[in-house]
Amino acid sequence: MEDAISGAIALLCEAFPVEVRHCPLGWETLRAWELTHGVVLPEPYRTFVAEIANGTDLGPPDEGGLLPVGDKPDSWAVWEADCWMSPEPFDGTAAR
Repeated sequence: MEDAISGAIALLCEAFPVEVRHCPLGWETLRAWELTHGVVLPEPYRTFVAEIANGTDLGPPDEGGLLPVGDKPDSWAVWEADCWMSPEPFDGTAAR
């Protein structure tokens, strides 16, 4: 199993050259971010962010690539203004 994970990480490192990768968060920082935000990121994205890159310059060009954890695209500003990005948990009853 460990060999398969190491192989997958090596493949992703090849797919995202070091020149376009943002520094990975590392496991301690990622766990702290998850705790602060009350979430656990899904695998394999979680391992990607912790060990390979916290964002890349490759990705949707209109949004600046694969954004780092916690960043939002500039195009979401309108949604924020209209309370789409409410900090309240969604329970189906809150006005949006």
